[in-house]
Amino acid sequence: MTDTDHDLDVALYSAAKTHALTEISRADGKANTLVSAYALPLAVLVAVIPGHSMPPKAAALVGLGSIGLIAAMLTLLLRVIMPRISGRPHGSYLYWATCTPEQIAEDLQTDTRADEIHRLSGIALKKHAAVRIAVIISASALAALATAPIVASV
Repeated sequence: MTDTDHDLDVALYSAAKTHALTEISRADGKANTLVSAYALPLAVLVAVIPGHSMPPKAAALVGLGSIGLIAAMLTLLLRVIMPRISGRPHGSYLYWATCTPEQIAEDLQTDTRADEIHRLSGIALKKHAAVRIAVIISASALAALATAPIVASV
């Protein structure tokens, strides 16, 4: 392998790793935004609803939409942003935390770039899938909440 080939190899792995890390960050950002966007309205609903009487059907829709679906969505989003500290893959701080300095130096001699990119890409995919499901749950919750006034007026 020539120096040029080696440099290209390093650059490609670096770009792939950066892309995977960026996708993880994007998913975390989306989850944080959704948690912020829905936590406050849920708190308001929980504070306001007990002081008002509602027909049973409307109350059921509000209960399903606010407490049930929004709570499920928030739980899913919190799973997205929760740090992943299970497993001890070589080439990671989780593994190095259990090593001696000599073991870390030895581990750094092993090329784990492809494994790391594969692992990071899997994390990004799972996070984006969870955010997608949370958005679908959010839409369902909003639909249930939007129909509550209609049902209440019938």
